[in-house]
Amino acid sequence: MKRVIVMALIFSLFFSTAFIPKSNAETPVDNQTDFLNEAFKESTNLEDSNTQTIDIKNDDGSIIGKEIITITRKVEKNIEEGTVTITLNRETHTELDGKVSNKVYDTEVVSYTTDGEVFINGIEADQNELNELVYDSKSPVISTRLASGGLSYLTSYKETSSKKYTLKAYKEPTNAFLDGGKGTPRTKKNVSYGAKVVDFKQLSKNVSSARSTILTASATLVAAGIGALYWWTIVALVGSAGTAGIAAYQIYSASNSAKADMKEAYNLLK
Repeated sequence: MKRVIVMALIFSLFFSTAFIPKSNAETPVDNQTDFLNEAFKESTNLEDSNTQTIDIKNDDGSIIGKEIITITRKVEKNIEEGTVTITLNRETHTELDGKVSNKVYDTEVVSYTTDGEVFINGIEADQNELNELVYDSKSPVISTRLASGGLSYLTSYKETSSKKYTLKAYKEPTNAFLDGGKGTPRTKKNVSYGAKVVDFKQLSKNVSSARSTILTASATLVAAGIGALYWWTIVALVGSAGTAGIAAYQIYSASNSAKADMKEAYNLLK
């Protein structure tokens, strides 16, 4: 059964005030160290949570289930060491076809220093990745969805005849914003409908949904006053309060989820 996931964002009231570093209007937005310093100055210790609901629909638009995502966040500021550490946990509750399932994801720990260093799960982040911009000029953002589903430049599937499919997947995206696929994709043609196709289709839809989330949340940040979105911008804002913090975490979470789903879909085509 074909399912189309439609994002319906429902935010809890735990995040109520927007945070944008005051230096945003005073210093170049592409100065990583300055931006992280301002984020540090305005950060505070906090613990909160956010809820997001996704309606799952058939092609005819009827709702057949829902997924509820709960995100908890703990921000710890160490003034003496000049660090901010954000611990993120994510759980999903899915109700579909009369079945209920729950999933707990691995904890993510993001930290940065006033020296401009960024660490992901204790490992210093690659500076080239931190410098990635959303809407990269090499991104095939004008690509459209295939008739059957997914995104042609990330992970996609197409029904070519009755119960026969062409499956296509890149192993990883070109950048954290999912602006395109990196390298050469794997493609399998004339794949008969079965467990592999069912799993691949869902992974493709997950990736497509993640890309949609990133675009929507990016627009929110731009509207809030962020002129250019580097990945280090997202890292700095993940620990902030308000709509900026929500949008940044949505981007961060969607990126990580999509990377895992792309790799899984790619491996299905061995």
